[in-house]
Amino acid sequence: MEDPVLYRFCVRAKASPDQPEASRPAFITPYPLTEADAAERFEVLECLQHTAQPLSSVSYVFD
Repeated sequence: MEDPVLYRFCVRAKASPDQPEASRPAFITPYPLTEADAAERFEVLECLQHTAQPLSSVSYVFD
């Protein structure tokens, strides 16, 4: 099985009925996420493909 790939995303908060569209600014996630996690938490505007990192990357191994 292949390791999941993490990306940073251009996103905004998910819409709610009491929040106008103008108050949902777009931002880039401060840390990499899987595509599924990003879609669950935010309204994804764009996946930043150039930020791809495999989950098994040494930067994610903790001692």
